[in-house]
Amino acid sequence: MTKLNIRVNKLAKLNIGPRPICPVCNVKERTIGKKKKDGTYSFQSMCTPCKHKHLEQKNGVKYAVRCAQNAGCNSIKENNDRIAKENGFSSHKSYTTQLNLQNAKENGFSSYKAYADHLNLQNAKENGFKTYRAYRDHLNLQLALDNGYSNYKGYNDALKHQLALDNGYSNYVDYANSKHPYRKYRKTYCENIDNRLGYVCTSTITMIAQLDVDHIDGNARNNKKENLQTLCKCCHTHKTITEKDYLTPGRKTLGIKY
Repeated sequence: MTKLNIRVNKLAKLNIGPRPICPVCNVKERTIGKKKKDGTYSFQSMCTPCKHKHLEQKNGVKYAVRCAQNAGCNSIKENNDRIAKENGFSSHKSYTTQLNLQNAKENGFSSYKAYADHLNLQNAKENGFKTYRAYRDHLNLQLALDNGYSNYKGYNDALKHQLALDNGYSNYVDYANSKHPYRKYRKTYCENIDNRLGYVCTSTITMIAQLDVDHIDGNARNNKKENLQTLCKCCHTHKTITEKDYLTPGRKTLGIKY
């Protein structure tokens, strides 16, 4: 999913309260300042994304990168980890998860998902839609039309293709696999040609889709390079059954089926 797609799908995850229109992009403000005693909110007239874009153009560097540099960090990840540790958490993910949960409980919800769903639905109704999905589809379609496409799928596919080209790939599937935790290590041949499974693979590989990345120790969560090997579909199935890889704990939660 592209950054732009994520931006549209999360437009409705807003804080409750008045949401003025940003004078730059004409999109409703997504993040609002703290509520004052008189019921109004304090924030600059420009929405956060436009504010960041303005700062990026002014300083020649991304907003998050500049924040990291100002904090004496070499990367955004390093800065996020620093913030988490300062607040007593081992990782930035656990820190943000706790913040989201706390925010949800303060508003009377037991989980952040329930709170986010409530905000999404409320925002959808405020804009004349019965469900958030209908509202999101409307936003996506409008975004596609504004960019010269008749539907959102065509627009999203074009964005993905351009993203792949910008990163040196001819198609989005290859680009996505390059970011995958273990598919990025997939080779162009079955490694069982060396008799590692007790027989020599004789499959003729004519397309990359015939090849899988197998976890040698059977643990689907162990994505270390030395624990991965490329096998054709036949060899992979043979190993999975004979070595009972399908019994590895946690495979059901990962959505792996045989």
